[in-house]
Amino acid sequence: EIAMAATTAPTAAVAPLPPNLSVCLGVSGSVAAVKAPELASALLRAGASVDVVLTEPAHALLQASYRGAQPWAALEALAAEHAPDGARPSRPTLRLWRDRDEWDAYRTVGEDAVLHVELAKRNQLLLIAPLCANTLAAAALGLCGNLLGSVGGSALLDYAGWTKQAIFAFSACLK
Repeated sequence: EIAMAATTAPTAAVAPLPPNLSVCLGVSGSVAAVKAPELASALLRAGASVDVVLTEPAHALLQASYRGAQPWAALEALAAEHAPDGARPSRPTLRLWRDRDEWDAYRTVGEDAVLHVELAKRNQLLLIAPLCANTLAAAALGLCGNLLGSVGGSALLDYAGWTKQAIFAFSACLK
């Protein structure tokens, strides 16, 4: 279990998810971002593979100490424990993504994969939790100023030879 588990409230039972579900967990810049390791862990326990997409403010908040632990370290430990493994392809995986990952490996237009498009294609559910007011406003206006916004915008598009119904879920952070 992740390092934060001993310092958090008891975990509720996790309902089973559809088999082979892939979830893009968007974490935006709310203080509630410190709960991301718990949410990612619950999705993994329920059998989902998870792509965690962090906004830069969320990443900064995850560096803070929360109940005696650092949430970013807990997320990194989960990602290491649930890294994609060719020997066990059916095992749930967890990958971490930030804005810089969008274009760092991009070299040839038309040949290299575009990360936000690939994330939109491979995940059946986009769950943004927590959803801060800034990310909500950007989504409402169709702005794609970061990786998370671009994933959301791409999930609405129909690509040649690729059809699916995008499912969006939001967990607003209210004070």
